[in-house]
Amino acid sequence: FLRDISSWAIKFNIFHTSLSALLFILRKYIHYPIPKDPRTLLKTPRHTAILKMGTGEYCHFGLENALKDMLDEYANKVRYQPNSLNILINIDGLPIFKSNNSSLWLILCSDTILKSVFIVGAYFGQTKPENHNNFLRRFVDEAILLINNGLVHNEIRVAINLHGLICDAPAKAFVLAVKNHTGYNSC
Repeated sequence: FLRDISSWAIKFNIFHTSLSALLFILRKYIHYPIPKDPRTLLKTPRHTAILKMGTGEYCHFGLENALKDMLDEYANKVRYQPNSLNILINIDGLPIFKSNNSSLWLILCSDTILKSVFIVGAYFGQTKPENHNNFLRRFVDEAILLINNGLVHNEIRVAINLHGLICDAPAKAFVLAVKNHTGYNSC
């Protein structure tokens, strides 16, 4: 019941004030433990660790959290939980403003069936991340662990397979730590 309400709120972009009013009404008429606050219902994290990284900041939301959200979406949309997930990882940077060089670099995750996109990590700074190892470390460590051991969700072990890494040419050069295709002595 609560999962359906939270899915509905996310699907239709319901504001927290509206959802709070709905929860208040439901608590009045339904004798079921319903949270008072939308953040509790939606499992919004209370604290997000933002790491200083070079000239910018990085926030790691987590591959495991993204995969759990993906499996919850399977339960809501197709009413079953797969025993394996083939995931696609996208890493890309985008400029935020035309007037300066600030950019946002995202690590995104989706699967080959539902194709919903989940954020794994985000970097914001005046330039792209200075060190690709620092930018990717948390993601790579978590990905290795999940690929080797799988993920337990609703008491079922789900195998995780990396199906592909999707990057444009500049992002691929950055991730692989090689010179860009237009660079001097490029590969």
